[in-house]
Amino acid sequence: MPLEVDVLAIPDWEGFDKLKAFLSKEHSAETIYCADGPDARVCVLEVSGLEFELRYEHPYGNSIVATTPASENIVTEIGRDLEVRLKAIE
Repeated sequence: MPLEVDVLAIPDWEGFDKLKAFLSKEHSAETIYCADGPDARVCVLEVSGLEFELRYEHPYGNSIVATTPASENIVTEIGRDLEVRLKAIE
């Protein structure tokens, strides 16, 4: 089962774009592929040669998912970074 980080503080469709911009700016994430559906969105992103997914699924919200065991470290790092930043704005 892949490692998944739920981003509960940013749960909506519009938050997906904010998360994608954050990942690009703060973690130098490059977009490999994106797709939007009626109630779901997904982008495959790459940081340091490691691919992972940013997902939005209604009604569950946004998450960041390691697509391989090798990408688990970067997803963990991003999750910890988000946790610290989101706590600072509460």
